[in-house]
Amino acid sequence: MLYLCTVKLINNLQNDKKMDINHTAKKPIRATLKDMAVGDTVSFPTSRTSCVRSTYSVLGLELGRKYKSQLSRESGVIKVIRLK
Repeated sequence: MLYLCTVKLINNLQNDKKMDINHTAKKPIRATLKDMAVGDTVSFPTSRTSCVRSTYSVLGLELGRKYKSQLSRESGVIKVIRLK
């Protein structure tokens, strides 16, 4: 049991080191994407990938914007870039 807890703690520490500086766990997706200027990049954890992609798709339709995302499994983040 102690071994499993130690392994999990080490994995969590390694994942924390991989997180992007712009990443915060409580960042609201819609408001963050809506406030982006053309060329801006923001990062979210990969656990929020489906929400992020659906949100930028809807915002793109509503506001006439274009977004692009890059998923990095190694660092555990999805980066969103506003193109238009």
